[in-house]
Amino acid sequence: MFAYFAAGTYLYVEQRSFVFFPSPVYEHEFAELELNNDNINVKTLIVNPGKRNALIFFGGNATKPAHQAVHLKEQFSDYTVYLMSYRGYGGSEGTPSEAGIFSDALQLFDHIKTEHDSIDLLGRSLGTGVASYVAANRNIHKLILVTPFDSIEQVAQGRYPMFPMSILLKDKFDSASRAQQITAPVLIFIAETDHVVPHVNTQNLIKAFTSSPLVVTVKNANHRNILTKPDFYKRAELFLSTSEFSE
Repeated sequence: MFAYFAAGTYLYVEQRSFVFFPSPVYEHEFAELELNNDNINVKTLIVNPGKRNALIFFGGNATKPAHQAVHLKEQFSDYTVYLMSYRGYGGSEGTPSEAGIFSDALQLFDHIKTEHDSIDLLGRSLGTGVASYVAANRNIHKLILVTPFDSIEQVAQGRYPMFPMSILLKDKFDSASRAQQITAPVLIFIAETDHVVPHVNTQNLIKAFTSSPLVVTVKNANHRNILTKPDFYKRAELFLSTSEFSE
């Protein structure tokens, strides 16, 4: 019994170290936007500035925006792409938390919305929780979710079934609870082999939407390399640029 409570206490105290893996500052060639939110400066990289349409990228829990920007610049050359560094990541101040990241994401959206005809969102892994939150609270054009989950609570509960994650977790990133509030078209990418987000958690999210999202399984992809697959970019670009889409 002591071991159980000791392990539970450790999970509670150290939980954010399991969720967030802040990236260091990397040298890069891209422009930066710095916004102050609650006296915390949060940085966002800007790729392909000056385009009519925008794409905001919300990365995973260990994403390095400067590295990801190189690929997104080429693959989404018709879009101004914004890559937000979460609090504590890549030169942004503060420490990461769900509430803080959500607030920063809304501020970024509101800051750039008058500069573009439309804004699409692309979230990957942890970033799908951020993108879903923004999509549920703002008028976006389209939403792409890559290896998404229903909630971190449910993923953690499956991984640690002996502990009450609904009580222990501070940051739940509950996308499933927001799915019915999202009215924009949604495209979901599933990695054929995903050892980080179980497919059942992605399927639970899919079922939560009022209108069934488009779903694509990327062959020979896993959780970490899915954004390197040409098929991902081909289908993502088609979804964003046309009113029709074929799986």
